[in-house]
Amino acid sequence: MIEKSVFIVIVNYNGWKDTIEAVKSLQCIDGINITVVVVDNQSTDDSIVILKRTLGESIVLIEAPENKGFSYGNNIGIQYAMKNHADFVLLLNNDTVVDEDFITPLVHFAETEPKCGCISPRIYYNDDRNMIWYDGGSFQSFFCKADHLRFNERGSTVSGIQKTKFVSGCCMLLPVRMIETVGLMDERYFLYVEDTEYCLRMMRHGYALYWDADCHIYHKVSASTGKISDLAQYYSIRNRLLLGETYLNGFQKFTTGLYNIVFYLYKLARGRFQLKMVIRAYKDFNGGKFGKTF
Repeated sequence: MIEKSVFIVIVNYNGWKDTIEAVKSLQCIDGINITVVVVDNQSTDDSIVILKRTLGESIVLIEAPENKGFSYGNNIGIQYAMKNHADFVLLLNNDTVVDEDFITPLVHFAETEPKCGCISPRIYYNDDRNMIWYDGGSFQSFFCKADHLRFNERGSTVSGIQKTKFVSGCCMLLPVRMIETVGLMDERYFLYVEDTEYCLRMMRHGYALYWDADCHIYHKVSASTGKISDLAQYYSIRNRLLLGETYLNGFQKFTTGLYNIVFYLYKLARGRFQLKMVIRAYKDFNGGKFGKTF
């Protein structure tokens, strides 16, 4: 058994069915010292009662005092892990299912690579386990845009551990030594883009990002695209503006501004965004309104 202590943090919000399935898949892991921490972000359904009844003492269940977003929920779990002498923290979406041997190679690598800021497995769609959702990532500073590599491709010839420029918050293994240097997730983002910001901050502090193409988990997301919710529109727009203001230089802000005009006009023309959401996001960004504002 690996002696290093790994705390797995899962944020739950009205998603007890997925959370239970995720935790049960984690219970198949052997040979590593793990503690599963579920942070309930003020669910409005029966999540607390059902999670306690179903999972009992197999998890540490923490009830957040309020819902201040994805970063806030993860930070509660991270702080709990650090207070309890964790060596690593794995942030894991509740709508995932894992392979039983996915985490051990990640811990082995992060333990031996002192400048590893975080590392992720390859992520497939759960309903089509041959189709890739995440296989490394890129960040284009001239557009302030993070992308998944080989997104929606069937299979890949890439193998082993590779450096990357973006790791999805769906699954990131974080060494506690990195967290002690870089800090917690930025709660101003509330929802969306917080993982991109965290990756950029790690790299700004001299850490490298990695993913392991030979380790796999499965994400319950749809491969279809269409009109996204008002909430998703608002926070994705506002938070990309905040990210650009924080991390881009003058020329990159200029090119990103031009890109945004074209991109949002395209989304509006296709009916995938609403003008009122775009206006509200820009207005709140310019007014310095961050965190939960929608």
